[in-house]
Amino acid sequence: MAGSWNIKDKAKSLSFLKNGDAHPNVSDLAAPPLPLHSQKILEKPKITVIDYSDLSYHEAEAKDVSECFRFKNQPTVTWINIDGLHQ
Repeated sequence: MAGSWNIKDKAKSLSFLKNGDAHPNVSDLAAPPLPLHSQKILEKPKITVIDYSDLSYHEAEAKDVSECFRFKNQPTVTWINIDGLHQ
């Protein structure tokens, strides 16, 4: 199939990142992105909350957005990730 590539082969060809090679092949950097249509569509969005500071780390799955409000106005950094939003 023209223009197709295997992610394992591309990972091998991008080994210059690990080796510190300053001159990679242009073809190594021009790989097409993975198609979005191959992703599984979730029926219900998945909410993941990551809350951290220099002394702590907490990761949990929230069942509802309202569970995320307890992290508001805290001295920690909070990342809320929502997977499965679609039209």
